[in-house]
Amino acid sequence: MAIKILPSRRLELVVPASPTQVAQRLEGAIAPHPSGLAALRRVTKPFLGRSSDNGFEIRRRIDYRNSFIPIVTGQYAAIAQGTRITITMQIHPAVIVFVTLWSGIWFPVWTIFLLTPGEGLGELDRRFAVFALAMPIVGWVIIHRVFESEANQAEEFLRKRLLSRY
Repeated sequence: MAIKILPSRRLELVVPASPTQVAQRLEGAIAPHPSGLAALRRVTKPFLGRSSDNGFEIRRRIDYRNSFIPIVTGQYAAIAQGTRITITMQIHPAVIVFVTLWSGIWFPVWTIFLLTPGEGLGELDRRFAVFALAMPIVGWVIIHRVFESEANQAEEFLRKRLLSRY
């Protein structure tokens, strides 16, 4: 198994119903992204986004901040058994840019410490070098753990919503 630099997940579900029926079932759980004064109203549906007869793009509705909630996209394809739904979960592109820039700051710092000529690093420099190496690793672990937790919840909901009644 290869190590993923950025978290993502892909899965396929086969639902014994037409794409239109699948879209209707999912629409009951999706509210449009609120904007303007509508953003002040409490949304009760578990997902925000859009759905059509071709697919969907949604994210879980939460009442707290979490930049690592996956954006869940799905594409419908009619097959003999019903509908194949290809689902992809990824973090928001703006988060990818931020994480890339944040992580990119630490690696040049570490490289400078490795390439510094002389008698070696002093005690303070050594501690800072360890810190500079640890920051992107800790960040990577946090991002993956939070993403996986949120992706598991989204996947469980989609499986129950789309497969439980058939």
